[in-house]
Amino acid sequence: MGLKIILCITFFSYNLLTGAESPVSEKREQQYKVEYAENLNKKEVFLRKPPFCPQSLNVDTDVGTTTTANYSYDVSFPLSAKTTFPTGNGDPDFVSRTYSDGMGRNIYTVKSTSNGNFAITGRLVYDGTGKVVRKGQSSWATSGE
Repeated sequence: MGLKIILCITFFSYNLLTGAESPVSEKREQQYKVEYAENLNKKEVFLRKPPFCPQSLNVDTDVGTTTTANYSYDVSFPLSAKTTFPTGNGDPDFVSRTYSDGMGRNIYTVKSTSNGNFAITGRLVYDGTGKVVRKGQSSWATSGE
């Protein structure tokens, strides 16, 4: 019984901390989040808004707008976010991909180098409370994915 209470409290506190809405509030607001398909016969209901995921970062310079970074995301396990920094001068773009666990904690990062190789940070291992208990050694990798 005590374990069930602890798990229930943990679940609810995690949802509150991450901003997840309760199922009750979602059903109450469900009628306002309706989109119709092109043929107007099919109604799709979205209970939650998708997270804000920027696709690129642009800055205004003296010579116009320049893209400083492009972002892409992969939701298969482990979760990953890829950032591409264009060099703009014909050299290879710098690429960084960070892998995360289901709690959003970084597991490791792979970065491209100027000579075409890839550097991988040491893999992080967490205990049940979220503290880092082991950090692997950084090394070279053969591919960036």
